[in-house]
Amino acid sequence: MVQVKYFIVFWYAVGNILLYCESDQFRNQNLYGSMTNAYPKSSCMRINDIDLVIHCLQTCMANTGIYYMSSYNREKQACLCCVDFSGSEITDSSWNTYEMTFCYTGYKDDKEDKNCLKYVPEAVTFPEAEAYCQEKGGALFKMDSQQKFDILTDFIGPIGKMNDVQTWIQAKKNGGDWYFDDNTVMPSGVCPMDNTNDSGENRLRFRAKDVKCADHLGTKRYEFVCEYNNSIKY
Repeated sequence: MVQVKYFIVFWYAVGNILLYCESDQFRNQNLYGSMTNAYPKSSCMRINDIDLVIHCLQTCMANTGIYYMSSYNREKQACLCCVDFSGSEITDSSWNTYEMTFCYTGYKDDKEDKNCLKYVPEAVTFPEAEAYCQEKGGALFKMDSQQKFDILTDFIGPIGKMNDVQTWIQAKKNGGDWYFDDNTVMPSGVCPMDNTNDSGENRLRFRAKDVKCADHLGTKRYEFVCEYNNSIKY
């Protein structure tokens, strides 16, 4: 069980809430949540006797560690902690749902640096995933070091163990090399590769089940991970 160090809540705007918490485990993470119209799933873990939405967030953190969505029902005083999205949608409007963003501090030997990740459990094409992340002020996850590989493996690990999750990450192949958005080359060896090298398969995905990177057509649909540096935009 995660020991929560402290817990603070900020009301962000009418109809939206910004949640924050820090734990002693999981790489000194900050945790944020923003309200979404997405539905929780029947496969989410349910916890009863939760009197406040802030306690829902705290309880999910304490019981699951990393999770990707939470939902709170005030009438039923119940909380859903979503790691597994394989179930059917719960369309009851009495559930208020929040997408979670985890921020890892000091991952570049700089305690002021912050790297925030959001897992989006919606299967879209590579261009659509890029556009979503950029609209929120970020980009697809950039795996440019062993440390970033470890961060993504830890972050996506809980859901990857339950399902064959594959996510788009940043990189496009040109002439045998993988290039990031800033035209720098992806360092060799930071992620085990399983490429088909078939014509047109020049977009990069991360397979959580076997912890490998692989090429594919950008028109294929996968879930994705957005990355935000130093700030979060909702």
